[in-house]
Amino acid sequence: MLISRKWLSQYMDISDLSIQEIADQITAAGLEVEGISYMSQGTNLTIGKVLECIDHPDSDHLHVCQVDLGDHVEQIVCGAPNVAAGQKVIVAKVGAKLPDGEIKAGIIRGQASNGMICSLLELGVDPHSLSEESKSGIEVLDTDAPIGHEDPLAYLGLDDEILDVGLTPNRNDCMAAWAMAQETGAILNRPVRLPECNGTAMKPGIPATLKVSSETEKCPLFLGKIIHHVKIKESPKWMKELLAAAGVKSINNVVDISNIVMLETGQPMHFYDMDALPSLEITVKDHLHTTYTALDGVDYDICEDDIMITNQGNPIGIAGIMGGNDSKIEETTTAIVLEAAIFDHVSIRNTARRLNLNTDASVRYQKGIEPDATYKAMDRAVSLLLEYADADGLEDMVIYGGVDNTPHTFSVSLPRINRLLGTDFAMDEVLDVCSRLHLQPKQNGNEIALCIPSYRQDLRIEADIAEEIIRILGYDRLPSTLPLMPLTMGALDQRQQLRRRLRNALIHFGYQEAITYTLISEALAKDAIMPLSEPIALAAPMSEERSRIRTSILPSLLGSVSYNQNRSIKDIAFF
Repeated sequence: MLISRKWLSQYMDISDLSIQEIADQITAAGLEVEGISYMSQGTNLTIGKVLECIDHPDSDHLHVCQVDLGDHVEQIVCGAPNVAAGQKVIVAKVGAKLPDGEIKAGIIRGQASNGMICSLLELGVDPHSLSEESKSGIEVLDTDAPIGHEDPLAYLGLDDEILDVGLTPNRNDCMAAWAMAQETGAILNRPVRLPECNGTAMKPGIPATLKVSSETEKCPLFLGKIIHHVKIKESPKWMKELLAAAGVKSINNVVDISNIVMLETGQPMHFYDMDALPSLEITVKDHLHTTYTALDGVDYDICEDDIMITNQGNPIGIAGIMGGNDSKIEETTTAIVLEAAIFDHVSIRNTARRLNLNTDASVRYQKGIEPDATYKAMDRAVSLLLEYADADGLEDMVIYGGVDNTPHTFSVSLPRINRLLGTDFAMDEVLDVCSRLHLQPKQNGNEIALCIPSYRQDLRIEADIAEEIIRILGYDRLPSTLPLMPLTMGALDQRQQLRRRLRNALIHFGYQEAITYTLISEALAKDAIMPLSEPIALAAPMSEERSRIRTSILPSLLGSVSYNQNRSIKDIAFF
């Protein structure tokens, strides 16, 4: 799970903590931070303007530039093919430290050079997020970039720090930024302010013309909504920065909203170009045999176990994995259909593995999605589309099916928790932890009644709560004690003594103990002498010779006799 400082800062105040301090506290609470990365790196940088750019007299590819740094002009020799007079650029001054080393003043083929005009690649920006133009030359800034600005990385939104958090299998909830923020707030003991989901998607609008249904049990819930007017444009700066920190490339405001909502809530969404759909109906199906072209332009063979989103019986998306190329959002899109649904996680996992399509959406479906996330995501998406895509002409939301989202409640006992952990925590401490985790604790004597939030599906019994308490209060609060190991006398029971006497007696009579395979072939199973019951066939045997669980030992013993006789060993006595 990638979560950045800027993302966490949207929900809580962490300005007094370094990224390393945050990482240490998250790791100490049981969610290991596997790495810290930076969107870009560089010191002693500034924004400059190229006043003059002439060819180097002794080179066919270098340029001698006069660059205005705000308080003075420096001469810099630059080899980038796209440098030109009048450009606003990023300048690393003498003494600047970049990922590849320190910038020093020097003479390049007889011309003084006091600094470097930088590309984003030279500033440590992930090359996968850059265009070919950005990778092949210097970064040219907007004409309104302030000359002399001493933090160009912040100006470009590339000053973020990113935590790579390794999640344990029971904490799939933290794949959502909102849940990760709640977790971080509980660990740091800071109030968290999440965006409100105030039912925007559920507010009455134009009567719905969209019809949704499912012909498979693998889709228990499907939400759909039509928005008749949206405006495709560039996403706001904050959204592009958060997507970049999560490793997602910005495309346009509508597509970016679908991605940001998935990252925030953990619920994958898909938007269709309404005009690209033959009719205003969506049916979820399986048992289709066809070839389908997905958003990545690749043709995939669809089999009967795959869940498909269809329109008039024809696929328009691979459910929970990837949408289709024939209904994607284009620059000309003016009306969209929103989809948020829950699909069977086993089916999604099998399809993703078979098609080799491990998308962000499929990973989240495979891990499991909280029951309320579907409604949260639809509501959040509509709110963002209203604000950033000039959405208008909203139809009523249509719903197929439903899931049980009744809050899970149970009580825990402070004495039992302390006994389980071997601690002596006070009631106030335990109540404080439960409040920080949004468990809505209510004390009644030594008992604490809890109401588990929708996103914490891993909290089901008292032992889970005990684990949460020690995680938040700190494992160093556990007292060091030696384990109690009572001394017991080792002895054989009556049955074991009888077996040992029989074994010893038979060995003294000259018999040898035969140890044979429990698994036998079908032929031996049919020839069983005095079987105890019918043999059991294995579902996936390693070989036909070991495909049945024997119910008589005599075929195995006779097999050993035959093996020895075939090798001229005639004196045989087995038990």
